[in-house]
Amino acid sequence: MARVRHYFSYDEALAEWRRFGLPETFIDRRKLMGSIIVIEDDIDLERAEAMVQAVKRNGGEAHICRRTKRPKVVAVGAPGIYEQMAMGSGADMDLLSGLLDAIRNYHSEFTLSVPYGRKEMRFDRPLVMGILNLTPDSFSDGGQYFDTDQAVAHAKFMVANGADIIDIGAESTRPGSNEVDPEIELERLLPVLKELVPFIKVPISVDTRHASVAKEALASGASIINDISGLRDDLMLKLLADARVPVVAMHMRGEPRSMQQDVRYEDLVGDIYTELSHIISRAKAAGIKEEKIILDPGLGFGKEAEQNLELLRRLKEFRCLGRPLLIGASRKRFIGHVTGGDPKDRLEGSLAAAMIAVQNGASIVRVHDVPETVKVLKLWKAVQTVNVRPY
Repeated sequence: MARVRHYFSYDEALAEWRRFGLPETFIDRRKLMGSIIVIEDDIDLERAEAMVQAVKRNGGEAHICRRTKRPKVVAVGAPGIYEQMAMGSGADMDLLSGLLDAIRNYHSEFTLSVPYGRKEMRFDRPLVMGILNLTPDSFSDGGQYFDTDQAVAHAKFMVANGADIIDIGAESTRPGSNEVDPEIELERLLPVLKELVPFIKVPISVDTRHASVAKEALASGASIINDISGLRDDLMLKLLADARVPVVAMHMRGEPRSMQQDVRYEDLVGDIYTELSHIISRAKAAGIKEEKIILDPGLGFGKEAEQNLELLRRLKEFRCLGRPLLIGASRKRFIGHVTGGDPKDRLEGSLAAAMIAVQNGASIVRVHDVPETVKVLKLWKAVQTVNVRPY
């Protein structure tokens, strides 16, 4: 599983190489500039050794990281070196095909679309997903929209103020929360869906990890399933393959009740990248089309504050997987760790996180504060697309 690695400084590169057990003389500062750095994660040793030799034969540098549980290769080379490798005799085309795809995905300003029903979500601009919690105990707005009429009114408010998607959750998955019985989820969810589906034109996503809830939600008019458990349930996989609807697959270790008890990663981005890649493979093997898959690295789910910040900083690496990225940073604890304040006092930090996310490749931002986020992203888009006039 290949990904492009951008180092923000030479010191950052040295620190990672030391952690991987690479020599500090691996590559000098001048060669690092202008090179494409690729990390091939979770590779068997024989293929790793062959890859290192192929990179060196074509004028690059590469080393095997042996301190990790599974070998990984760090390769540094000028643009074009990996295409040269593919033209060589005896090239490992399966490995190189994935590597070249990762480089193209990372550097391309590709526009993806995800079909839903007879329509499609287009990602020629970042989309805003408005959060609608139907729970009494969500970390930010628990109980505020527990009443059906209030929930419906808030959903309509978000759509009127620019939300592209409404994401409805009827189970709190905040750290330490207990699992909710699917029947209770449905009691909260179905009355709201019944009122919303005929009256709003944007797609409705349902945030659930239970196949029985997803089945009823889709039958009631939901267009997307947002599964925080990363499609672990075989019943969910079969349902989504048969329904042919878009799915958001999120990275999380363990369960919400216990996920913060062990936040150790051997290589934060590498580990999550590998696990998301396995989720894609598992989904495709179950019959879910790759074009239907949206990925979420899972900020706040089994990660501590600094790890969430690192994921935002390095989000672009996940573009190498070739799927749209969804980021849910809104009002989360790691923002309060930096800015202070209770969840409802984290607006400025949430807006900054949303803009950083789209700058680094997110296609969808999942937020509580829709009007403010829409305005921020309108300005971001205007800056990205402004025509520079000759003066």
